[in-house]
Amino acid sequence: MSFNGTKIELPSDVDETLKEVFKRAKKLNPAINKQQFLKWIITMWLDPYLKDDAETVPKDQVQLKNNLKEAITLSGKTQAQVAREIGISRAYLSEIIRGVYTPSVLTALLILRDINYPIEKFNDVFSLEPIEQE
Repeated sequence: MSFNGTKIELPSDVDETLKEVFKRAKKLNPAINKQQFLKWIITMWLDPYLKDDAETVPKDQVQLKNNLKEAITLSGKTQAQVAREIGISRAYLSEIIRGVYTPSVLTALLILRDINYPIEKFNDVFSLEPIEQE
């Protein structure tokens, strides 16, 4: 198996299981590709092992990043569907995805609920990153 150009050796039973899960995911969302699927699965597997060494940082030194585009794609919905279902414009949702606007907590949670994304995995979609100083 290959991920981001790196060959990953997996036991045959794990490889077969991933292939089967991918087939089922593809039936649920025909738009998903193998790279997106593997990125999502690997991220989920590694999540429990990531260190949480977060420090307190002033608001003006961080920005909210998101993986909403990928999460919405994996849900099988379009941006227009999600926007309509939660009551915002598609243009506004697109601007959230591009990082032009930071969504309110309410809007972020409504988006995740609409795409059936587990709220306890909020940090997989939204994260704080330092603002690059010029």
